Amino acid sequence: MSLRGRLLLAVGAVALIALLTADVATYAALKNFLYDRVDQSLAATQQPIRQNVGDGHGHAPGPLDIGRFAPGTYVEIRDSDGSIVVSAPARYVGGQEYTPAVPDQVDLGTNPSKYFTVDARESGGPQFRVRASTLPDGDQLLVAIPLDDTVATLNRLLTVEIAVTVAALVAAGAMGWWLVRVGLHPLREVEATAEAIADRRVSAEAQKLMKAFLKK
Repeated sequence: MSLRGRLLLAVGAVALIALLTADVATYAALKNFLYDRVDQSLAATQQPIRQNVGDGHGHAPGPLDIGRFAPGTYVEIRDSDGSIVVSAPARYVGGQEYTPAVPDQVDLGTNPSKYFTVDARESGGPQFRVRASTLPDGDQLLVAIPLDDTVATLNRLLTVEIAVTVAALVAAGAMGWWLVRVGLHPLREVEATAEAIADRRVSAEAQKLMKAFLKK
């Protein structure tokens, strides 16, 4: 490979690494930000639901009215054995219901609450962000919100990052080619001069040999 080719390859590799690092960092930062907002929304939704179901201590939970919460909100209450006491499935436009595939047992350990992400049990359903917490009577409250908007935003960002990365690589390649061409111009002049000197020396040697041959 020529010197120009090696230099262009080095410039492209450095640009690609820098762009990919920036893309990954941007994607991770936005994902964390969006998930934090969803978690805050879940925490805000959980409090009125706790009030709605009562304070435990043998009181039966009242009917769950989740119509005032974000569309697609899912609520579930489990007793200490893991049996579902009350559930309110997430409803979408057209009346389609989806249920997050929450594990049969959610171990909170010593934490008052836990956040995690699951798929829908139904085919074609969205991913859900789930918040699990313990009620005063020991029952477990699960509140989930679909991640349609979050996933769509991250997918748009990924599309933009791919387009920008490709455009930046093309621009970096063009700029690198021009810089390498300008930077190697003095070397090409030195090379041309050296070739010219070598040609003159070869020509002079050839003339000497020819003269020596003719004298014989």
